Amino acid sequence: MSKGDVLMAERRDLTVKSDFLELLRDQFSDCVEILDETPDQNTGEVKFHIKVTDKEKWLSKTSLLMPFLGELYFDAYEDKESGRDYAGNKEETLQGILDQDSDHAFTDDMYVVAAGSKVKGFLSMKNYPPVQDLTVSYLLLVVVNQDNRGGQVGKELYRKMFAHNDADMIVGISHTPAAVKIRCKLGDEFGYDTYFCGHKNGVMDDGPATGIEQEKLVVAGNIAYEYGGEMAQVADLPPPGYITYKRGETMAPLSVDELQFKPGDSLAETFKDLLNKQENSQDVVYGVLASIKR
Repeated sequence: MSKGDVLMAERRDLTVKSDFLELLRDQFSDCVEILDETPDQNTGEVKFHIKVTDKEKWLSKTSLLMPFLGELYFDAYEDKESGRDYAGNKEETLQGILDQDSDHAFTDDMYVVAAGSKVKGFLSMKNYPPVQDLTVSYLLLVVVNQDNRGGQVGKELYRKMFAHNDADMIVGISHTPAAVKIRCKLGDEFGYDTYFCGHKNGVMDDGPATGIEQEKLVVAGNIAYEYGGEMAQVADLPPPGYITYKRGETMAPLSVDELQFKPGDSLAETFKDLLNKQENSQDVVYGVLASIKR
């Protein structure tokens, strides 16, 4: 390769490394590691894994992340019918993220898809000490930029998560059909069986989990309640299948408009049951979503 070719390759490499990635290298080297970096020279995208090594320093520098992550955090938590936008609520969003009990504060690992100065999406996780000999990671948040929804960004984030997280069980909560489908499909590709609302692949016709799987799902449900803290409501929906969070302190509840299933979709009955529970609850109802390594 000639000297000119080397220089051209270096220039291409610099265009792929987004402003966000460069910010992390320059300002966060004392509290994060950048791993599994995967650039795409054709699209300008770069996928990478942030491992937080010092939580206190990570949180202290949050304001530097706001130009890249602030609007994504706002979209994740804001009620879609509120009529508010991020531009008029930046300070409130920052204060919420800075809370010691926020998803951001608990982040141990973050998987990112970015291009230029734009973060197209991220997935964040918290790692737990072993529970009953199980290593467990809790999926805190998955957010895709509004301009990139319906594409491949969400799938790429889940692929990164499954490919580079070796936990025995990955736990989370969801009331979003698309997220459940992706978790089940990609989890299977990477050697995980995924349960939603206590049913394998979220399929009610298959009956609830039993035996060892049921015991693991109880652990998953308990972790979901523990993470929810004061937001989580035990009510009459015990683990491992469901959890409720106080309305107004979490995402908007499931609505009938979101249940667009094709005839024969195996998740339809599960989500109808979830919606029925939602309509009879003052809180926001989620299904516990747990991927268990085979």
